[in-house]
Amino acid sequence: MPSPPLEPLTFKDITEIYRTERKTKNLTAIRRDFYDAAGAFLEKLRKDTEEKREDPFSLQVLGLSDTIKKVSAKTIQIFEIRAEKILLMALRASSGAELDISRLTREESQLYKDTLTSLRERRSDLFSMDRRIQPAPDVKVGIEEETEISDVEEEGAGTLEEELPGQREEELTPEQGPSSMEEIVQEEENLIIRVLEDVPPFAGPERDYRLSKEDVVILPAIIARALVLKGKAEEIKVKR
Repeated sequence: MPSPPLEPLTFKDITEIYRTERKTKNLTAIRRDFYDAAGAFLEKLRKDTEEKREDPFSLQVLGLSDTIKKVSAKTIQIFEIRAEKILLMALRASSGAELDISRLTREESQLYKDTLTSLRERRSDLFSMDRRIQPAPDVKVGIEEETEISDVEEEGAGTLEEELPGQREEELTPEQGPSSMEEIVQEEENLIIRVLEDVPPFAGPERDYRLSKEDVVILPAIIARALVLKGKAEEIKVKR
């Protein structure tokens, strides 16, 4: 039996769905045959345009052509916005979250199922690989080997101290460097710079930046070095 006729879709319907979908982080409820209805609407518009080709530059034909472009673009944008949300839903579901998928269209339901299946398979593969990778066993030194190593260390100790007097004590002195690994990480992660010229606003990993000439700021090292390399800032060295 032939499929029941689709309820006609209008340009206003598509525009409203697009606006609503952009405003919310969650999927909105749309008709389950939305993409079929949008395709039927586009086909009707193209047919109406072909019937009026006697005067291709008439206002009516030009208006129909413009509507076809807008409907096509808006339909694609709606799919892309919803697809991004669906992929995030599948990612959450692959971690065990229980989600409501009743607002998906027929096509979107298949996209969700395929993505979820793929994510679960990849997750299973990774966990299986993690189980296969075992840490190397500790190497135990035998009594004889341990004695030989100890003897070598004792024999060479005097020579090292003669060549590099006091070097061992200096290496073990806490005051010679950062007092903890945390300080080393902080030194690597951030730099202090002085801005040499106004910099157009730009987006960083965690926030947006607006820098003006003569600003002195602490920035993530990767951003700070990029500005220095472009000649827009100079690094301020802090004596420790």
